[in-house]
Amino acid sequence: MKKLYRQVDVVMVTEAGFPFVKGGVGGVVDQTIKGMPDTSFGVIHISWDRQTAASLKYLLPNNLLWVFPVYLSPSELDGKNMLRPLGKWWRSSTEDRAVTKLFFDGLDSANGGNFLALTEFFFDFVNPETRRQNFWSVCTTREFLIEFEARFFCFDMPLTETFWLTRNFFSLAYAMSRHRYPSGKIYHSQTQLYAGAIAAIASLQNDRPMVLTEHSLNVRDSINYIFASNHSAGVKSAWQHWFRVLGLFVYQHASGVSYQYQRNVNDATLYGLRPEKVKMISNGIRPSDFDVAKEKQKLRNSLDTENVGLRIWTISYVGRIIEAKGILDLIQAAVILQDTANFSFVLHLIGPADGSEDFKATCEQVISQANLQTTVRFRGAMDLTVALGEVDIVILPSHAEALPIVLLEAMAASVPIIATDVGAISQVISDAIDAAGVQIGAAGIIVPPKSPEDLARAIVRLVKNQTLRAEFRANGPKRIDHSHRAKNVMQAYAEFYQAATFLQKEKYSGKDAIRKPTHANQTDPVADIKRTTRLNVSNEMDC
Repeated sequence: MKKLYRQVDVVMVTEAGFPFVKGGVGGVVDQTIKGMPDTSFGVIHISWDRQTAASLKYLLPNNLLWVFPVYLSPSELDGKNMLRPLGKWWRSSTEDRAVTKLFFDGLDSANGGNFLALTEFFFDFVNPETRRQNFWSVCTTREFLIEFEARFFCFDMPLTETFWLTRNFFSLAYAMSRHRYPSGKIYHSQTQLYAGAIAAIASLQNDRPMVLTEHSLNVRDSINYIFASNHSAGVKSAWQHWFRVLGLFVYQHASGVSYQYQRNVNDATLYGLRPEKVKMISNGIRPSDFDVAKEKQKLRNSLDTENVGLRIWTISYVGRIIEAKGILDLIQAAVILQDTANFSFVLHLIGPADGSEDFKATCEQVISQANLQTTVRFRGAMDLTVALGEVDIVILPSHAEALPIVLLEAMAASVPIIATDVGAISQVISDAIDAAGVQIGAAGIIVPPKSPEDLARAIVRLVKNQTLRAEFRANGPKRIDHSHRAKNVMQAYAEFYQAATFLQKEKYSGKDAIRKPTHANQTDPVADIKRTTRLNVSNEMDC
């Protein structure tokens, strides 16, 4: 039986994130949906295969009406993908030649930054609702292979290698474009590239606008990753070109693009973003969620002392247990402190290691070799609204970040911070703020990334300076109140959506009644998941 996907106000498009991956961008999506209870949401979730999206990591709010999965792996394409055997290579027809030429001409135009011809081709030969012929069947014909050889002979690799690499790209394109996507008043992609491309395709299908939020710069980061790989020069060039063209398509199609900090905007313009599309929207939290932790911090502050040897200091990392977060740097800093510090401490590593069990095992090996088993402890996921009340210092030693929610949570709870100078971190915790003529100071110490020595020195400095700790505790909540209140952030997103839908007959108003599902359990999507394994996640639908 086909699933019914009701039209929603906002369709969030996420890649390897909410609701199947905890933390990071997933936390931002979760807060956005919960923070806009009068808005109905759907989620298009992109993952490699169904095994990587097997279990929910969030309690789904009632205004989230459905989750629509998209899998990119060829194994999930039911034999319809571009990697199937060439069954029609002997066929030759004028129609196949014409369709093939339209495709490659459109591809040439797209490579030059003009996507009009390829968009028209999408509606005529790819879009399941409007196509007059299925292009993917043409891809296995003799005419297509002849045209492919004529167009791609100049790649810096053998033609056979070029062919199979290009078929990988076609398979990804097919995985993204084969669906009839559910309808929303606006599509909001939380990342560039695949999520952005699917949001653009869905918006084209439904004649609705899309917007993009870039927490980090996917095009830049993906190109850098490929450049540092061991692939041949030809393969590197092909993937870098794929990322650039895909990213440019998303930038051109988006009605607006939001960022948390200016550095990413500057870099994005190098990849084709038009600055007039930019809107700056920070991340936000509800300060009242951390009132309990804040009260506990007040008590810690009143009992604070300059005699650092009188108690055991609790230092905590909070976030996903992955290599990019700099956790090994922090463990090395603990090794340095163990040998040099004149105070006792414990280092708690708080957060999930889902999908990163091998990295966690590596960390545990380093901890064991340094005899730090009683000092450095993995604590798993914890309720931060309570746990932050028991922490003396929060440390985020990341190698790359955007605007981490955990730093906002630590500031709301009045916990002093040490963090690396990446992404928007210095802007969030240390840049000067002028609030109606009153200067708000820093809430923590900034250190260079990938430097255990600087981390260790910052810990010693903060432990030994009672005045500095008190200043950071006082400044954190003030900075949140000024720049990162969830209410203000949600209003900014509502205005973002309203601006993007201004010319549409069905505008986003932010005040529409929530459209409830028509199944028996209308108010508890979590119960529906337990009953059916998933919440409206069939790829078949009625609209």
